[in-house]
Amino acid sequence: MQWHYLFALLPVCLFADAALESESMLYRADQLAKRYASFIAKAPPPAKTPQPDAMLLTASNWLTIDLEKLNPQGVSAFASLNQVKLWELIAEMGFEAVELRHLKSGEEGLLTLDLNPAWGAPAEYAQLFDQASKREIELVGGIVGSATEKGTDFALALKNVGSYPGLYSLIEIDPGDWAMLPKSVPNTLSVNVPWLTLQALRKKGYVPKDFTPYVKESSWNATGPILCADRKTRRWLYLRNTEGFPKLDWLHPSFASERLAAGDVIHSLFQLGQRFFFLGQYLPPNAKETMSLTVRKLGGFSASFVEGGVSAFAQPASDLLYDHLTPMATLHALLAQDAEALRLLYRLMLEEGVQPKTLIHPLEPFGRTPREWTEFLANPQKKYFYFEELTTGEALRQRLLREDIDLLKGKLTGNEVTASAWREVCTAVADGVNLQKKYQQVLELHLLLAKFFAWQPGAFLISAEDLLGSSSFCDLMNPPCDTLYAPLPVQMNDPRSFASQLKAILRVRREQNFERAELLDVPLVKSRGLLVLRYRLPVTRLHALLAINFDRQRAEETFDDPQYVRTTAIDLSTQLAEEKFFNSSLFELKVDSLSAKLILFQPSSY
Repeated sequence: MQWHYLFALLPVCLFADAALESESMLYRADQLAKRYASFIAKAPPPAKTPQPDAMLLTASNWLTIDLEKLNPQGVSAFASLNQVKLWELIAEMGFEAVELRHLKSGEEGLLTLDLNPAWGAPAEYAQLFDQASKREIELVGGIVGSATEKGTDFALALKNVGSYPGLYSLIEIDPGDWAMLPKSVPNTLSVNVPWLTLQALRKKGYVPKDFTPYVKESSWNATGPILCADRKTRRWLYLRNTEGFPKLDWLHPSFASERLAAGDVIHSLFQLGQRFFFLGQYLPPNAKETMSLTVRKLGGFSASFVEGGVSAFAQPASDLLYDHLTPMATLHALLAQDAEALRLLYRLMLEEGVQPKTLIHPLEPFGRTPREWTEFLANPQKKYFYFEELTTGEALRQRLLREDIDLLKGKLTGNEVTASAWREVCTAVADGVNLQKKYQQVLELHLLLAKFFAWQPGAFLISAEDLLGSSSFCDLMNPPCDTLYAPLPVQMNDPRSFASQLKAILRVRREQNFERAELLDVPLVKSRGLLVLRYRLPVTRLHALLAINFDRQRAEETFDDPQYVRTTAIDLSTQLAEEKFFNSSLFELKVDSLSAKLILFQPSSY
């Protein structure tokens, strides 16, 4: 039964009984905890610190498929993905994990712990899981976020049943103060509380001070009168997110939110076969730490999003963190032929003790997290050296934004700084005089970005849209709309295609265990558009240089390092030796325009 429709019909006449409670997420979570209690009790205690190396050893190349963007013809989404050839191609390319986004109903505001029936039957999902597990491909899922939809659990909370009120930031208002609240609207569950009313409620001791003044809509809603399970009529205040969903309370003594999230993990891990989890973007730090430990206790791995600049990445709770720092700087480097902002960010990472191997490097549409100059936004008054000029974070952010807007003006519709997909950016940058030449330029730019994100330690994540060069549908086998690239089976038979060349890029990464390499330094260079990063590989402890030239001019640099003495320099992409005297500490790097090299220094001839 879809209990969330109840609110549209009877917003203040909420019925709580055993049947309703048995359909709630919290009830399901508690039942799952009991069912698997014996197994969980025997599991060893979780590692107290994140385990990025273990997670990367399990799977470091990820493909993300957004189920909401699939448009299968005549079959369910699960059925369209349940193709032997598709999973063979995914494995052949080198992907070790597949994320199915929006797998559960209302994942941004969870409604149930079950699969979204819109994608197909549970039996179809089971077949899909078998296809992945046969090829040792992990499935990546999500965990309940910072809010839920206004479903059964919220109805029971408003009815004051059991520990359900502890799920949410609910505040009961004394009947004597109801006159302070905005009037309830017929057939509407709640109304927003104006800022001035919040001020008065704060003086009465109802709400804390963490609200923003002078906003059109506040973060608090007030319900109308509700007859509760104990026959008492109540009006509540509840905290809401920007979508209007009621926010979970992660510090309530009932630990109801933690129980719900743990049940979500248990269900996904034991019944859906997922071992990798993205934690909700807006979860508070204490919730991320608790859920990361819970996931590790159950034998899984977690990844999460953090807000803020580089320093926010220095003390992670999860095994990996989603990199929202470098994509904007990468976009700027591509547009402006200027990699100084990227060089600055990597130097800051070294200063803060943040290793790239603890991050997920995404080549995917820009919608998952906001694309901003987050380092400078988080530290507007901090001083930075940018091209030997000392400037504040806010001044630098404004300067970079102006440059990006000027360079993209007239080339993109909508947002003038970003686009919905990297392919759109590549198309805007390409200046081919005819269609074929422009296509080739877009392909080369797209591959340059793929090399930059893939040839870094950590996890590499790419979207199905990027595999097709599309900003909308992502049916890899038979896209129902025009795409820049051919369907995946056709691409894999063409060595010049994006997918075939990406396969070669991932092979280089895998053969050198590059996902666990350690960043040593960011060498100084003369070329404005050149980024050079020096790494030390795991196991062999050999040194490697990653060079990305975003400039339209060839770059040449000379490096002098004692580590290069008695080594041969090998271009890992072409498997050819670079010019270098074996006994010399000097190495002359030459990188063509809009190209990349990954150079390995090994103590023997190749």
